[in-house]
Amino acid sequence: MLGSWSEERGNAAMRNAAAMRELTRAQDRFPDFERSAVPKLSMPTQLLHGEQTSTLHNRVMPELVHVIGHARRVEIPNADGSPNENTEACNAAGVPFLESLRAPSGVMR
Repeated sequence: MLGSWSEERGNAAMRNAAAMRELTRAQDRFPDFERSAVPKLSMPTQLLHGEQTSTLHNRVMPELVHVIGHARRVEIPNADGSPNENTEACNAAGVPFLESLRAPSGVMR
């Protein structure tokens, strides 16, 4: 699959391609989202950002955490914006968060 990539990496690339296809088909790719609606988001939220991320994102992230209220913020060391830059740290942050969403039956909530 996809040249020398592993099957897992190829599958991830195909999932990303599907998401990008849907994004490009959307009539309103970046809909207005009122700031007042953000605190009403009730789903568990974890925000990841790289230690070396852009100045803009470094300014937005604390405000987003503040406005959401219950969001967990995790900084990924030695990374900018891509999980591929430090997959171990990204997985170390993401997997426990996702596992915490699992109901006792093993089904995601």
